[in-house]
Amino acid sequence: MLKKYKKARKALHYSLFGLGAVTVALSSGAVATSLTGVGIVIGTPVAGIAALSGAVSAGLSVVNKKLERRVNKHSRIHSLAIGKHDSINLAVSQALNDNRVSTRSFN
Repeated sequence: MLKKYKKARKALHYSLFGLGAVTVALSSGAVATSLTGVGIVIGTPVAGIAALSGAVSAGLSVVNKKLERRVNKHSRIHSLAIGKHDSINLAVSQALNDNRVSTRSFN
């Protein structure tokens, strides 16, 4: 599950970067076109698309933060599980070497 979250986070990160670049390019193009006077006819729809792209980027950044929290949560759980697994393996290994099991070693 952690690998899926990491892949999704990576894809979302690149999508946010791409949308941000598109938003900047469209908004600066819309402003430049609108300044020519006649270009306001073209600049207005381009500015609308830039605004929509910016809104989508803002929404995806919220999703990215939630995904980041999930990745961190699963990473912590995974490392705790690995640590517990290693300590159990060590206790079992010691019990097999000593041919006796004590309750102290498994607490």
